[in-house]
Amino acid sequence: MRDVVDGVLDPDDGKTAVIVRALPAKHYAFDVKSVRILDIEVMTIMAKGTATRIVENELKACGYRVNNVENPFEALEYIVRTKPDMIVASSLLTGLSGVDLACAMKAMPATRDIPFVLFTSYDREHSSLAPLPDGVSVVRKGKMFSEDLAEAILASGLA
Repeated sequence: MRDVVDGVLDPDDGKTAVIVRALPAKHYAFDVKSVRILDIEVMTIMAKGTATRIVENELKACGYRVNNVENPFEALEYIVRTKPDMIVASSLLTGLSGVDLACAMKAMPATRDIPFVLFTSYDREHSSLAPLPDGVSVVRKGKMFSEDLAEAILASGLA
């Protein structure tokens, strides 16, 4: 293996290909049969796109049922009526920010106990997140996403 990495082997002799193909394959997919579907409903409030699919897929891989609402004003009505077990909202929404939505959810007696997660590119200390009420989890886009989401799920008590 060291000879392959160091370039000592001649790539045209066929040995490199044999060694590389003998290495174990890296698997990214999870076994669908290993996922236990839970009776936990998570509402995401995000615009359609790649980030939304990533968040939804991660939550579904945890066994949660996920539904997405793009419009934050419609989401307000759905949340009050359906009482999801957790809310995950993007910080950037049309017409009402995720921070505003978090403030509204935590201010209403009917929704204040629903765990709220804000999906953003900012750290919790960023000035735009200063109005966030206590108890709102922040999940950052990028390399900290999985770690932040795991912490948010643990903090919600839904794990």
